[in-house]
Amino acid sequence: MGGSAGSGGTGGSAGTNATGGGGSGGTEPTCNTLEASAPEFPLYMVPDPMPAGLGGTILDGTYFATSETWYESPLTETLMMPGNRTDIAGTTWQEIDGSPDGVEPLSSTLGS
Repeated sequence: MGGSAGSGGTGGSAGTNATGGGGSGGTEPTCNTLEASAPEFPLYMVPDPMPAGLGGTILDGTYFATSETWYESPLTETLMMPGNRTDIAGTTWQEIDGSPDGVEPLSSTLGS
């Protein structure tokens, strides 16, 4: 497992290549027991500028990526990506993706 988790941070709507605050500090996420059950989804690469984020509250629940868009890309193509599942409960964010280099289940605690 690799990576790091920040506390908070802001971004755009889920499933977009949003750039936002990266959070401050944090600890390395721990593994979880989620299964990679999410369906594949399209990744769109487009030359368009990224739209403004909509903001809002993320409610507790299970989320599956349905698409992802990379804005201001020099490439214009669509790729199918392995499924991505995110479970949110209170301040706990658990994620798993079925990437070809191995399943990477992560858990993080979010702060404000």
